Amino acid sequence: MTATKQQNIGKIGSIQNLPVNLFAAVMGISGLSSSWRLSHELFHTSAVLTDITGAIAILVFILLSIGFLVKGIRYPQKVAAEFAHPIVGNFFGTIPIAILLLSSILSPYQKVLSESVWIIGMILALALSYIIISRLLKGKMDPTHAVPAWLIPCVGVLDIAVTGGTMPFAWAHEVNLLSLAIGGFAALIFFTADY
Repeated sequence: MTATKQQNIGKIGSIQNLPVNLFAAVMGISGLSSSWRLSHELFHTSAVLTDITGAIAILVFILLSIGFLVKGIRYPQKVAAEFAHPIVGNFFGTIPIAILLLSSILSPYQKVLSESVWIIGMILALALSYIIISRLLKGKMDPTHAVPAWLIPCVGVLDIAVTGGTMPFAWAHEVNLLSLAIGGFAALIFFTADY
């Protein structure tokens, strides 16, 4: 086997190809865990399913975070290019959404950890929505790249209120209202944009 073929084989499975949109899997598994929790409360199904799917969501998030952190350290230009991409960059919104959903999974087991995770997710979601909405309002997004993925950061901001309704902080209510206002405003921009 030639050296070129060995290099190509090594790059196929490289961490540099880890896509950010895999964090959406955490969102789906977290939603499944929440559904099983609700099923347990309403229909008295086994709570084991809630625990298993919640643990899987946390494990997948940890593994993806480690992988993406390694990618960021080894290939920072790849991560920067992904973030700057007009379509793929919006999938970075799946990270704070996953964090916010994980906070609700952790809530029954560890309140303080759940609250800390929610704060991290809230800060990331607000910061990312600011960046993405700024791109749009400054005309840095080409209308030919308009896709539903543009809504992901807005959904992240709305998830602050969805997961933060039970947060005990005195300021949580105001943050929830702010996130609903930002998400609603951004949704109006996206839905009424004449492309």
